[in-house]
Amino acid sequence: MTAGKTKKSEVTPSREVIDHNRKLLLALSQAAQSIQQVHEPGDIYQAVGEQIKALGFEATILTFTNNEQSLRFRYTTISQRLIHSAETLAGLTAQEYNWPVFPDGVYGKIILEGKAEYIPWAGSLFAEALPLALQPLTTQIMKILGAEQGIIAPLKVGEETFGVLIVFGNKNLSWEDLPAIDSFAGQVAISMRNTRLTKQVEIELAERKRAEKALFESERYYRTLIENATDGILVVNMDGTIRYGSPSVGHILGYGPDALMGTSALDLIHPDDIAPIFEAFTEGPQT
Repeated sequence: MTAGKTKKSEVTPSREVIDHNRKLLLALSQAAQSIQQVHEPGDIYQAVGEQIKALGFEATILTFTNNEQSLRFRYTTISQRLIHSAETLAGLTAQEYNWPVFPDGVYGKIILEGKAEYIPWAGSLFAEALPLALQPLTTQIMKILGAEQGIIAPLKVGEETFGVLIVFGNKNLSWEDLPAIDSFAGQVAISMRNTRLTKQVEIELAERKRAEKALFESERYYRTLIENATDGILVVNMDGTIRYGSPSVGHILGYGPDALMGTSALDLIHPDDIAPIFEAFTEGPQT
């Protein structure tokens, strides 16, 4: 009888773990789908926070600075009141603070290896981000923020890493949640990449439209100059065939420029002048 009870107690936690993992995977899968619907970085961060918060955890997103050598704070679900208390204690402002990523540190290891890691005490993550002189305050800051154990996962897609996602909170979060959080972070990274690519396309289209508009304005400007010039202007091909004649040509020659289309410009030149003009024409402009 005792053996039977022991066996049951050994099996029950495993079933609970499996059930917990299944629910977490389902919830994060649904969360990933909702994140795919937004197209602004701030909206992505907000969606991630809402979904993680709904699971009973807290989330913080850190992204690379422009030189990709440092991380900076971008978003957290922790209340602003608690953030302000921690900032006052540390003498730092989270939004303006960034710190270097060292290869042998927790952040560097996660980014280098490209996979999530369970952190038994989230304070180690905050300690690494703080200046050396402020690291003794880590425990106090953790108490203010209410952060316990956590999971840190790289926001990585392909060979590109955008930063890290940190999920932390109560004792329900364990190392067994690593695959689910890691997979979710990958989906978040895909959304971040897609958002960036969309912005790049929008910028390129806007630049192309500006270039096309500038070209149109330039063409209209010079066409206006040519069409209102008192001198007759002809545009010819390399073989001397006329392809355009300005309106003034009609006033000078007595017949419209349309009658000249397809004819040779050399027919309008006095025979004595054809040789030097033809030579200059074939040699092209001199620089």
